[in-house]
Amino acid sequence: MSAARLKTLSATPFAYFKHDDLGETEWIRVTLINEVVNAGLRVAFNQTSVGTRPDGSAYGFPSGHAGFVFSQAAFLQQRYGVPALAVASAISYIRVREDKHHWRDVIARAGITYGTALLTVTPLGAANLAPVVGPGYLGIRFQRSF
Repeated sequence: MSAARLKTLSATPFAYFKHDDLGETEWIRVTLINEVVNAGLRVAFNQTSVGTRPDGSAYGFPSGHAGFVFSQAAFLQQRYGVPALAVASAISYIRVREDKHHWRDVIARAGITYGTALLTVTPLGAANLAPVVGPGYLGIRFQRSF
């Protein structure tokens, strides 16, 4: 199976079929952030030696395919606990094996994408315990999403 075909697998159906409106919103957010970051980095590094692919063509750093699939996998893991990083890693391996990218291209993209998901995606059913301090009172607030 080619990397382009595997790329079409998306995390959207999980949020849709779970009727998870917040999950759909977070999926859109993490996907858009990652695609904007990817486009910016590709333009920034295109004219450098880092931006060159193994076959000599342009726009190698970072890997767009790896970025998209890692954003889907990171979303699924953060939001629903689905271990999908193996599929994203397989696609990254395919991109390197087919001489479309260097290892640095896919590893950098995986790190950026996973970090974005950690910052923007909340786990389903997450609980939050926080201190509340105000004039004349002290307390603890418990919040859980369902």
